[in-house]
Amino acid sequence: WKLNGAQIDTASKIRLSAMKIQLLTLICAAFGLSLPEIPNLPDLVGIVDNAVHGNFTAQTVEEPQAFLPTIAEIRAMTDREKTERLHWFLCVFLLVFLFIVVSGTVIMV
Repeated sequence: WKLNGAQIDTASKIRLSAMKIQLLTLICAAFGLSLPEIPNLPDLVGIVDNAVHGNFTAQTVEEPQAFLPTIAEIRAMTDREKTERLHWFLCVFLLVFLFIVVSGTVIMV
């Protein structure tokens, strides 16, 4: 790297990068603290209802009692359901792992 025509060593590069990160953090924190109070979100159901002129009915979905199935329910599943469930969990695990690796790489670069 060159700064004002002078060669910069590795330690200076690291210090300069750390100072840039600190400055960016301070700017973001100052911006976040200076934001006015965000008003409540508008009534989205009401907006859609007005837009389609009454041809819209809002129905809520009942929340299940248990988020995860019990062991007995898992054992009662078909092989296809078990396989799809395993693939879903593996994909989520892989995506979280890749996200952490990529974000760590971006931070270190």
